[in-house]
Amino acid sequence: MERYFFSFPGTEEAFKISDDIFSRIIDTTDIGIAERQRLKLIVSELYMNAYLHGNKADASKSIEVVMEFGPEEFVAIVKDEGAGLTEARFKEMADSTADLESVSGRGIRIVYKLSDKVRVFKDERGKFCVKSSRKLGERPMLVEK
Repeated sequence: MERYFFSFPGTEEAFKISDDIFSRIIDTTDIGIAERQRLKLIVSELYMNAYLHGNKADASKSIEVVMEFGPEEFVAIVKDEGAGLTEARFKEMADSTADLESVSGRGIRIVYKLSDKVRVFKDERGKFCVKSSRKLGERPMLVEK
């Protein structure tokens, strides 16, 4: 299993370069382009939520990202220093029918739709964590009707 770990300061500059870093790593994997795009979207949305909603763009707070690539599964864990949400509230936001153009909740919905499993928890240091798991392999993109 390949494992990548990053710790970013909660600055706008770090926010701007994070997607490029994640994309470059995901693009080195031996999986199809459509699947790579899904993985990029998962990590990007989790990071954006941590930056905007968890840490509230506070430069004194950090965001940690772990990406793991196994032969059949991708795992992303994003940790922030915000108060976090309960599992029930997180799931409620994912199931929300709020406008996808809305600033709140959209990223969570996207992550839930693209992931096979999503879990929220606090780590041993009290950081709020969102863990997304996705089985690797080509399959159709989920489309809401």
